[in-house]
Amino acid sequence: ELGMTACLHARQRYDEAVAILLHTIETITGYASALNLLGSCWRNQGKLVRSVAAYRQAVAADPKLDHVWANLVRAYGRIQEFDQAMAAYEQSLAHGEGDLEPLIELTHTLAQHCQWGPMAECKARLEKAIEAGGFCEPFKALVHVPPKFQRENARQWSAKLWPRAAYDGKRALPRTARNDGKLRIGYLSSDFHTHATL
Repeated sequence: ELGMTACLHARQRYDEAVAILLHTIETITGYASALNLLGSCWRNQGKLVRSVAAYRQAVAADPKLDHVWANLVRAYGRIQEFDQAMAAYEQSLAHGEGDLEPLIELTHTLAQHCQWGPMAECKARLEKAIEAGGFCEPFKALVHVPPKFQRENARQWSAKLWPRAAYDGKRALPRTARNDGKLRIGYLSSDFHTHATL
């Protein structure tokens, strides 16, 4: 059922996804992934207080899920509860697996709402964590991570997602040049559709 609701969520059919998720949660108590997806549906519908409640239940069910802590931080930011967003991040440090996703989300959320003081503190923490070998989602890192860390951050992130495809930087890349005069360009995107990054 979770796969089907994830598809409904992706197709922005939130009411249908919510109905299935509520039934699932009644059946399986403490199903963190279902609670997380329910929170995302409600967040996308603008039901932000419900969204926060679902994310809180999800991290209570499984506090190791850093991406759920990040979602909770984002939801608190949407309702401009910045102290709660900061508290959620601090809780993620105690319970999560050490991923930087909650921290980059907090930094991004504070920047979006012009909370410059706390944002500067988070940015300093982020830089220190990346310098120590941590990494975060590269697209958000473009704004919040110094250029000198960008390439290594992206390499680490890619290695996490596709460990067997990671390029070690030592092997020569294959070159199969063609002499037909045509320029060939490849496009890489997380999502090809109509938006500013296409």
